[in-house]
Amino acid sequence: MIITAVALILFIVLVGVTLLGGRLRRLLPEEQLSDESKDAIKLALGLVGTMTAILLGLLISSAKSALHYPNRSNPDGRESRLA
Repeated sequence: MIITAVALILFIVLVGVTLLGGRLRRLLPEEQLSDESKDAIKLALGLVGTMTAILLGLLISSAKSALHYPNRSNPDGRESRLA
């Protein structure tokens, strides 16, 4: 039930932000809507997306190794414990 509520809230927020962005585009001056500005934004969003994917992959890998090898020793010699 909570997951459905979170998903619904997220969907509403994303739709709202999309509509807000469409309205703000009409208010921007023409020099900010040039092809160079659009390319810079695409490049920045690509970088953010790539870094997010790398971080998520590392997080999943770390969680998987922690669950599959719970008795593996840490570099300082102590056993790792999940709890």
